[in-house]
Amino acid sequence: RMFLTMGIFGMLIFFFNFEELYFFGARFWFLVWGIGLIVWIVMIVRFAKVRVPAMKEEHLRGREEERYMPRKKGRK
Repeated sequence: RMFLTMGIFGMLIFFFNFEELYFFGARFWFLVWGIGLIVWIVMIVRFAKVRVPAMKEEHLRGREEERYMPRKKGRK
């Protein structure tokens, strides 16, 4: 989703730059686009490094606790 979104915005900025529209084709939009891309990548990496292991640990802890909970007869 990130690559699609940033690709569309990048092509839009490039189009405005090519057509020489002064405000929308300004160079600072490439800077804003690049900063947005970097922020998005950092958020994805932080999610993968921090949240995913915590969620995995919570899931394993829940399965471990579920092991000792009473169940209905006939279910394993």
